[in-house]
Amino acid sequence: MKNTIIYQTITVAFLLLGQLTYAQNNWKQVKSKDGITVYQSENSATKKMDSKVDFTINRALEDLIECITNFDNYKKWNSNCTQSKLLKKTDNNNWIYYSVFLRHYSR
Repeated sequence: MKNTIIYQTITVAFLLLGQLTYAQNNWKQVKSKDGITVYQSENSATKKMDSKVDFTINRALEDLIECITNFDNYKKWNSNCTQSKLLKKTDNNNWIYYSVFLRHYSR
C-alpha cells in the first residue's frame, strides 16, 4: 500500500511539472533524435531560453524509480553531473545525497 502511494505521488508530480512547461505556447522544436524531442522558448521574465524535452519511457514505474534513486550512477546518465553519491538512506522513502553539476552559463 505504501509503495502504491509513493508511485502515485511521483506520477502526479511528473504530470504537474509537465503541465507547467506546456503553459507557454511559443515553444519551438530545436532537435529530435531517437524518440527524444527538444523544444525551447524564451522566458519573458528572465529573457533566457527555457527548454523542455518530450519522450516516452517504455519501462515499468519500478525501473524508473530505481534509476532516479540510484544516486551513485547519476554521472553515468547525466552528462552535466560530475559527482554524485548517496550519503544516507534514512528509510525507504528518504535519501540524503550529494551531487555536483557543471555550470551552464557565466555571469
